[in-house]
Formats: sequence, C-alpha cells, structure tokens
Amino acid sequence: MERIKLSSFELEEYDSCNSDHQEYTKYFEDDEDYNAYMEPFWSFENSVNYDRKNGRYASIYFAYHNGVLVGMVGLIWIFDLPELVIGILKEHRGHHYSKLLYREYAEYVLKTYQEYKALYVSIQPENIHSVENALAAGFKQIDEYKYVKRG
Repeated sequence: MERIKLSSFELEEYDSCNSDHQEYTKYFEDDEDYNAYMEPFWSFENSVNYDRKNGRYASIYFAYHNGVLVGMVGLIWIFDLPELVIGILKEHRGHHYSKLLYREYAEYVLKTYQEYKALYVSIQPENIHSVENALAAGFKQIDEYKYVKRG
C-alpha cells in the first residue's frame, strides 16, 4: 500500500481488501453532499484499474491531517484527461483542507509525473465551496464545469 507525504497531509492508497478502508468508504458514501457530487469508491477503483492497465498513473488515497482521516484525493482519467477527485468528510469541512489537497496533490503529480502537462477537475457550478477552493489552489476555469492547472 503506497503512502505519500505531502506538506499538510499523509496519503494512504485505497485498498478495497483492507477492512479499515472498507469502513472509511462508508463515512464518505453515507454523506449526502459526497453522494451529490462524487462516485462510489467501487467506481473509482474500477477507473483506477482500467487506467493502470492502459499505462496511466491513477490512484485514490485517504488523506490524513495530523493522523486524522479528513478526506480523500486521487487522480483518474475521464475522456483522456487526468482529473483530480477530492472529498472532505463533513465534520472536517471549513478548514481549507480541500484547497490544500487540490494544491499539494496537484503539485505532487505534476512534479512526479512530468509527462502530465496539466491536471483537471470537474465541479458542478452549484458546488461553490469546491469552485472557490480549486481557484484558490491555482486552477483556472476553462468552461462551466472544468478547471485546469498546468505544470
């Protein structure tokens, strides 16, 4: 199981065979806000497996801040574009974790996988806080739903 240390977070790669991870997915999937904007973890896992089979970096991680699970972050490919996905647990929203994860994970991916010249996020326009956090993390809006950060 891969671990990544970012400035503010430690990331632990999602493993559907890990009983703790199975429990953690319920924290997200039981959250109405998460369900309104995100896919279930099994769908992310299918995307990651497909992307890896096709030679692309893709992964989903649980994000810990000071040893406490606060969210999830990852990269999957949608329509041949590398897209970041981020979800913050309800009880940890309002602490700028989303903005920090957008910034730190995007920097990690763009630095580690230099063949990626840009990363994208898709955000529903009514998800105002996610839009604000992506913009604050250096993403630029390119259409109604899509934001880009270039390496």
